[in-house]
Amino acid sequence: MRLSIVLCLGAFLSHGAGAAQEDAPSYIPSLDDKFCSQVDYKGPRTSWLPNADAPGTATAFFDGTLVAPGDRHQNYDLTCLDLPLPGDLGIVYPITLEFRIATGDGASQASYDVFAVDAPLTPNVSVPGTPATFGALARGAYDIQKGRGGTIRLTIKRPMGIVFGATGNWRSRKDATNTYFVQAVVR
Repeated sequence: MRLSIVLCLGAFLSHGAGAAQEDAPSYIPSLDDKFCSQVDYKGPRTSWLPNADAPGTATAFFDGTLVAPGDRHQNYDLTCLDLPLPGDLGIVYPITLEFRIATGDGASQASYDVFAVDAPLTPNVSVPGTPATFGALARGAYDIQKGRGGTIRLTIKRPMGIVFGATGNWRSRKDATNTYFVQAVVR
């Protein structure tokens, strides 16, 4: 089975024109830019809130339930986030995107990955393979013990859609569940 990913992280990390200028009238999207609304994404989405005490930063909150998929499978609970356009909420690119994750006290340990919005994933469907097979943008946070947390941090030069995936880890009993809470911050 051949999987292809249209969106290439290298395109975002290597473009030199990522920073917006203050006097620029508006953002002109690139053909490479993909957002949640453009890929018929059916899963949950979240919105960014400005941080009043830290201009130029924004925060999004979301949570969910993860399920242990069994060894060498993924069963992602997915949430889509469109990164703010340059100038929106005072955001200037390049940005640091940080996911601060808390795992609940359920039976499953947890693993988390971040993907480009058009990676070939669907919510709550078990897919064989590793996160790299599906275009993970960053090394995730893996084997997080229940009641513990983790952080995933990326530098991104252009606005894009991001999909956060939460799954039970491979060593947990198949179908064991847990909850998670995420604070995503752009700065």
